Order: sequence, then structure tokens, then C-alpha cells
Amino acid sequence: MNNISLSILLVLVGLFVGIIIVFVINYFKENLASKKIEAMIEKAKKDADKIKRDYLLEAKEEAHRLKKETEKENANSENKASVE
Repeated sequence: MNNISLSILLVLVGLFVGIIIVFVINYFKENLASKKIEAMIEKAKKDADKIKRDYLLEAKEEAHRLKKETEKENANSENKASVE
């Protein structure tokens, strides 16, 4: 009878330890996944900011080019008007 009680007790302890191990492993997996997700989000934000800066720079360059072109056309028109 004593051996049966000891066996049952050991099985219950084994199950309890196994359940605790499963919970600990799941906790660390979730924590690792959470950190990976945060890193991915941070990288995506940095990439988005870089793309935004690039497009803003392109837009400013285009605006500057158009302004210079317009000024050049206006200067040419004024020169033609003063010649006539």
C-alpha cells in the first residue's frame, strides 16, 4: 500500500512539475515573440520615416527646380518685352 501511495504521489508531483515547466516555456516564448514584434515595429517605423524624408526631399527639389524654371521663363519674357 505504501508503494502505491508513493507511486501516485510521484506521478502527481511529475505532472505538477511538467505543468509548471510548460507554463514557464510558454511565458518565455511569448516574451521573446513580444520583443521580436516590438523590434519589427520599430524597424518599420524607421523605414517609414526614411521613406518619408526621401519623398519630402524629392518634393522640395522638384519645387526648387520648378521655381527656378519659372523664374527663368519670367526673366526671358521680361527680356523679350523690353526688347520689343
